[in-house]
Amino acid sequence: SVLEPYTGDALLLFAQDGDASLLFRYLAPLGGFVLVQSVPTTDAGKLSTFLASGSAFVLVTQRTDDTSLMLRLNGTHLQELQTKSFMPTSAAGGQRFASTFAAATSTWEFDGEHMLLLANAKNCSSPNPHGAQLDATGCSRTGAWSSLRKRLDQETIEMARPADAAMSPDGRFLYVAAYDSQMIAGFVREVATGRLHPKREASLRNVAAEPDREDPYSPQFGRFDKRTLEGVTALAMSGDGRFLYAAS
Repeated sequence: SVLEPYTGDALLLFAQDGDASLLFRYLAPLGGFVLVQSVPTTDAGKLSTFLASGSAFVLVTQRTDDTSLMLRLNGTHLQELQTKSFMPTSAAGGQRFASTFAAATSTWEFDGEHMLLLANAKNCSSPNPHGAQLDATGCSRTGAWSSLRKRLDQETIEMARPADAAMSPDGRFLYVAAYDSQMIAGFVREVATGRLHPKREASLRNVAAEPDREDPYSPQFGRFDKRTLEGVTALAMSGDGRFLYAAS
């Protein structure tokens, strides 16, 4: 079970064999749960949930895959890794972890940090550990390892009221327009995983913060000539990736 951090809505995720697990949301007017998503998983086993940075996360073990999944609830759906198909509407923040026939998982908070434990049921490493007998999968139950991980918050980037985003054609760079911050934030993107890394030299912003004024719709004459990113609302990347266009 998962509680949506902002609305408090109750959700249920059923881990199951096959290529999908099912996510249900409770709807008070109907007095019951309704199916909202078929989550891609591979023979899902154990689940563990935790809250961090204002988001709900679910860890899913996969018994017949060499990875386990950490999914983030974006408010309506569970998302894994960033892809171009859903990045315009949600930054996923999910992740994959190496595992071998993962049999159990647990998450907990210690001294303000979130810890994650994955326990594997088999050892599929090569060469064969200690001459152990192998099963039909080519693995043994001798020397099966577990992994302990710690969640790290990435660098905080000031992006008050993000309005639009644009990605380079090769998927290696992402730019986000922040209306209230009066800036364009630049990121380097790992194509294989979708992870973002701030690239300050690729970020643009107005030199000074805009002073408060009583009437925001009556700017002083000539002010927009000096503050080109004030009210930035839209971004577009040229087809060859050489130019980034902004509307403000």
